[in-house]
Amino acid sequence: MLIHELLAEHDRKNQQSKKPQRKRVSQEVLNLRVCKKKIRNGLFTVAIKLLTSSGIAPVGEDTLKGLHDDHPFAPPPIIPTSPTVYSSVVTSRYMVLGKIRSFPRGTSCGRDGLRVQHLLDALNGSAEAVADELLESITGVINLWFDGFCPAQLGVYIASAPLTPLLKPDCDIRPIVVGTVWRRLMSKVAASAVGKQLCTYLEDFQFGVGVPCGGEAILHSVNRLILDKGHCSYMTTLLVDFRNAFNMHKGFNRATLSVLFFLPLLFILRLK
Repeated sequence: MLIHELLAEHDRKNQQSKKPQRKRVSQEVLNLRVCKKKIRNGLFTVAIKLLTSSGIAPVGEDTLKGLHDDHPFAPPPIIPTSPTVYSSVVTSRYMVLGKIRSFPRGTSCGRDGLRVQHLLDALNGSAEAVADELLESITGVINLWFDGFCPAQLGVYIASAPLTPLLKPDCDIRPIVVGTVWRRLMSKVAASAVGKQLCTYLEDFQFGVGVPCGGEAILHSVNRLILDKGHCSYMTTLLVDFRNAFNMHKGFNRATLSVLFFLPLLFILRLK
């Protein structure tokens, strides 16, 4: 209720404030402005990506349809009432601290406005005196949620995220989801806890789970094949991609799951 009241008050202030209409500028000018801000903050990789950004898609029915197509509606998962035979994941403060520090610099915030840098600032510098207590509290909350004791009302807020419709160069919609720091932190901890089991389950048919630098290994292998076999007229490379693969997960079996974690899937076919 407090969150809804704060959001409603924010909306009222926005409606009451009358800002003069700004002159429209091109997307290139907007990209340069944001690029300069990122450079001042030392985010050089993000600044380079912004130079070729096509911006946010305009508000309209086409944009809304594109978001619905890429993120189709699905009912919430059914939580079993019978007790499970498996124990829940339990993490340590050292694991939590390591995962907080593993976030890339400049990681965006979710709808609550909390950034990873806020946590890092609270765990270092002048706040270092209370860092142990804060880290212990964060670890306790995460273990509590792992055990299934997160209130349903709070869980919906933490696990959900707004969609930002970015424009692709071909004017198609690319939905970007930025969840809360808590949801991403729990995902990192859980992935580390079950990473070895998943790697065994998926076997050696993927390079996305539990394989360090898996994408780079695929890229360098393909580049080496092109250099060595690029002159061969009897060989070809086939790239198989799945449209909206991570949202079309219903009914996936083990083989399909292995394939999806092996994106892009590359086959070297010998033609005779």
